[in-house]
Amino acid sequence: MVLSVLLWLLLTLVVVLVALVALPVRLRLTARSEPVAFVKVELRLLGRALPWLVLVDSSQPGRMRTKPASKAKPKARKTKRKRAGGASRETMGRMLRAGPDLVFGLLRQIRIERFLLTVRFGLDDPAETGQLFGMLAPIAQAPQWMLGPPVSVSLTPVFDRPCAAGEADIVLSLRPVRLVPPAARFAWRAFGPVK
Repeated sequence: MVLSVLLWLLLTLVVVLVALVALPVRLRLTARSEPVAFVKVELRLLGRALPWLVLVDSSQPGRMRTKPASKAKPKARKTKRKRAGGASRETMGRMLRAGPDLVFGLLRQIRIERFLLTVRFGLDDPAETGQLFGMLAPIAQAPQWMLGPPVSVSLTPVFDRPCAAGEADIVLSLRPVRLVPPAARFAWRAFGPVK
């Protein structure tokens, strides 16, 4: 009887772990600068099965987790000396060479579900505002041309007063299991056998 209960608990745990790494994880960022600055970061596990979990919410100061300031004196750090030109320098070089591939491999696994960005800006001189808008408009439109409908970037020049304001609503998703191949390639290139 006890063995069958333990077996069922183990099987349930395995199913939950497989679901956590195989189903999408969503991250949502909502921010605005006016009338009151506000940032909210939420996480949703198991695809759309669970509700959003709030990680950061600036509108509720009690929800932001910060460490209490300690009054103890900081301890003096002991510096460790490493052998010059040893294996650590070689490993560091291999990690730096494999790093860009890791970053691009991880970024390829992130899917943009929604990317809405609205920016209003103005400078003291309306002519400078127009020049800045002329320089930024093609850069702001490039992601929409490359990525399509889930991306919307809106720039609005304000010619009558200096200002800088904006709003963002971004939802990203990824499957944690898909992060394993880029991480494994990085580990092999950085720590594997030397060619």
